[in-house]
Amino acid sequence: MAGAERRPSCLGRLFLICLGAALALGAVYVANRQGWLDRGGAPADRAVSPAAREKAAALASKPLRRAYHAAVRGDSQVYDGDTLTDVLIRIGDAPAGAGEAERLWLSALAIDSGLYIQANVRIDGIDAAEMRPSRTNSAGEARSEAEREAEKAAAVRARDALAELLRQHNYELTLENIEPDKYGGRIVADALIGGIDAAQYLIQKRLAVPYDGGTKQDVDWRRLSLEGAAP
Repeated sequence: MAGAERRPSCLGRLFLICLGAALALGAVYVANRQGWLDRGGAPADRAVSPAAREKAAALASKPLRRAYHAAVRGDSQVYDGDTLTDVLIRIGDAPAGAGEAERLWLSALAIDSGLYIQANVRIDGIDAAEMRPSRTNSAGEARSEAEREAEKAAAVRARDALAELLRQHNYELTLENIEPDKYGGRIVADALIGGIDAAQYLIQKRLAVPYDGGTKQDVDWRRLSLEGAAP
């Protein structure tokens, strides 16, 4: 008789436990569907407030005025006279516990004791010849094959000159006035290599022309190269 009396009590407790678990799971499901929870289970608006988002958007549009140490692995990272690919840019110290060479998040890398991001960099203030010359000029007119070959040759000379300058300084450089590129996917910055302004270096060698970021002008790369070769 005593066992028969205890059985409903046990079944009742089991029912309440299952009901509580179902309600809890249901609440979590609804909160997740409504976007109330962040990945860690905290309210999303507590993690990043609207005011913080607005401030971040405003800051993202401003150039970074401080100087950043950067490096490339070798000549293969010099695409042409004004573009470097996969540049390692030190943005601070690696977090505690990070490995000597560890990928922390997408382009964030811990190398030795530094925290780096990896990005393509366009050197500000210049326009160098393109490795893949356009078939038309700024007016939409067809360019001759000789013009395109002259630009390709100028692009190779500019690329090699920039690579040689980096090689002389252990492939290290300093980036200043960093800001997003107007086309997206890379950054624009002043590049100093061993204290030498890379843009002015290439302009003086007639391997690049000044560029303010607006519409590009047609350049006679063959004539510019001949001027640079003149004694």
